[in-house]
Amino acid sequence: MLFRQTLAVVLAIHLTADAAAAIRVVAASGQSAPGSTGTFLHLYHSSDGPSAPVINGLGRTAFAATLTGSGVTALDDTGMWSEGGGALALVGREGFAAPTGPAGALYRRLANPVLNDSGALAYAGTMREGVAGVTVDDNGGVWSSGGGALGLIARERSQAAGAPAGVEFATMIDPTMNASGQSTFRATLSGAGVTATNDDGVWSQKQGLLGLIARAGNAAPGTPAGVNYLSFTTELPAINDAGNVAFRALLTGTGVSGTNDSGLWVERNGALALVAREGAPAAGVEVGVNYGVFSPPSLNAVGQLAFVATLPGSVNSTNVAIFAESNNVPAVAVRKGAAAPGGPAGAVFANFTSPLFNSANDLAFQATLSGAAITAANNDGIWTKQNGTLAPIALEGTAAPGTSAGILFSAFNEVAMNANGQVAFLGTLTGTGITAANDSGLWATTGSGELRLVAREGSTLADDLAGTVSGLYFAGGSNNEDGQRSGFNDRGEIAFLATNADGTSRIVVSDLVAPQLPADFNNDAFVDGGDLLIWQRNLGMATGATKANGDADGDHDVDAADLALWKGGFGVTVASSSSVAAVPEPSSAAVAVILVAGLLGRGRRPSR
Repeated sequence: MLFRQTLAVVLAIHLTADAAAAIRVVAASGQSAPGSTGTFLHLYHSSDGPSAPVINGLGRTAFAATLTGSGVTALDDTGMWSEGGGALALVGREGFAAPTGPAGALYRRLANPVLNDSGALAYAGTMREGVAGVTVDDNGGVWSSGGGALGLIARERSQAAGAPAGVEFATMIDPTMNASGQSTFRATLSGAGVTATNDDGVWSQKQGLLGLIARAGNAAPGTPAGVNYLSFTTELPAINDAGNVAFRALLTGTGVSGTNDSGLWVERNGALALVAREGAPAAGVEVGVNYGVFSPPSLNAVGQLAFVATLPGSVNSTNVAIFAESNNVPAVAVRKGAAAPGGPAGAVFANFTSPLFNSANDLAFQATLSGAAITAANNDGIWTKQNGTLAPIALEGTAAPGTSAGILFSAFNEVAMNANGQVAFLGTLTGTGITAANDSGLWATTGSGELRLVAREGSTLADDLAGTVSGLYFAGGSNNEDGQRSGFNDRGEIAFLATNADGTSRIVVSDLVAPQLPADFNNDAFVDGGDLLIWQRNLGMATGATKANGDADGDHDVDAADLALWKGGFGVTVASSSSVAAVPEPSSAAVAVILVAGLLGRGRRPSR
């Protein structure tokens, strides 16, 4: 009997990771919308079309949505919601007050939020014209709660920080934000002395103060006298938790031509530094080879950049590379012409998209291939470089995990990476049985590098969730260290929008590739006495139990098997990419031992 019980516990522990994986529905069409009298119609802004939610490091989400129902009109049917405070709550709504705008000002639009681990939000929005004196010329702004209360940090037609009197913000681009609530954004200018050569800039709000980082027409640090910024490229500037800001810009002025008119900069220690300039000698390559055109840079938590650059002066077979900084010095990480691991025999890298680069020096990137065996059906893929080793994640023309035989990857987009080097992406499919209704999905890697299917068009999200998925929307493009919008957090949780064939939609979070702590019933990333109390309160629950009720083994009841998993996990936390044992505090350990002893003793029958 003892052997069978022990074996059952061992098997339960072995099967835990898969059993505990779950889809959490944050919001769905038809559900009541917090802070309103209506219900959710679409889990996205109706005028924008489907767009992805964001998730922070605690697994909380934020998104825009469209309402219907009681009290909802065409003038107030969109808004933004966030779980940043712990429960889903209304952030702001079309037709309702716009915080710190003119007295009586109302939102017209708010969307595309970024959410940090403290629950603070930043987003660009507009106010309704004709109300509270707002016009089409001054209706836009950037709002943030990074400093505490939600409010405007910049508004169109207000004085632009760091610019001469009379220079005003003209248009605002979506902001980025770090863990400290510091925001950065790009904006255009108008007003006194503004021309086409100085009407663009990058700003950042730090310690509650908005400051100018760089402006067109101003001297570009690291370049000769007379060389100025001309404009800033369309991607959002990045900001890490240290407050470093990175961006790509074009140049004008003395000696500037089409062969040296761009560069990459990062703000370090309060000063801008030039990382690389077009036309300058490229780091770590042969003499006579220069930097050419740059991709947007990837900024990591320690202020280092990674980027793609073309290499004029090199032969065609090696004329592009990914560079990554170490100690503020770029070096070649991967170069065109290098062997592509996992590809067909003889395959080499031909070109690269913008890489993702974290503070562990992990790289993730998409690349195209060339070689004798390469065709249009197998010339694309996603790779990582970790601890100096290149490894394939997914390759065009190869089997897509979680699908039937004969189904292959055909394209990739929205690649994301977290601090642990896990990768998530949207993939397109081809092959047996593939139609427009089932040709895309969302995949992610586990901590050990196993690629898993998270969700797919043409299927249901879970056995207990009705509705055939018709579209998947995921926020990729971030390393979780750059302040950008992200649908993939460092715990391995994935947030995405799933639209259904019947016109409904859901915002969901999957923990399929998250390191599992099945007995962490209160989801605080630690197995301790608090989790035991949850199990005790729900002991005997026979049906419908979830992890939050104390069901550790996923069989929908709360019993001794769940207690066994709690005992096996006591003192374990999620740290970096794996679970590590922690030494529990004496008081909590003692309480746990007493409770377990009492509970186990209570279940014994006296011998006769």
